[in-house]
Amino acid sequence: LTDDPAAWRAFCGAIEHDDLAQDQRFIDNDSRVRNHHLLEPLLVELFRSLPTRHWLARLEAAHVPCGPINDMAEVFADPQVIARDMVVELEHPLAGTTRNIGIPIKLSETPGSVRTAAPTLGQHTDAILAEYDYAADDISGLRTRGVIR
Repeated sequence: LTDDPAAWRAFCGAIEHDDLAQDQRFIDNDSRVRNHHLLEPLLVELFRSLPTRHWLARLEAAHVPCGPINDMAEVFADPQVIARDMVVELEHPLAGTTRNIGIPIKLSETPGSVRTAAPTLGQHTDAILAEYDYAADDISGLRTRGVIR
């Protein structure tokens, strides 16, 4: 978690488990790493007992660096993600409407955009090989032999 003893104590106090700060199995970072298999289940059980917002508030109040681990639904619903136009809906030929990640860098004079959905397997194979001067018959032969799709 941290090799700063004060930060470890602050973390333990914030989660109301000062006993962990004194536990010799977790007394310093080397011990916590060595005994990760013991510490992780304790913390997972604890953090699952109350909502994320509860733990974030406690840890932030104790000045412990922290942040949520969001699932994809939470990521796409995040107000900052929405405000930055980071959710782009596109039609995919097999999956229908899909949510995709937008362009993270916003340039005023040359803005980027996501215009197409992810290709299907082999969708562009012929065009790419043709760019490298493969003849249609050669491409067909590669496909017949199972080299490409």
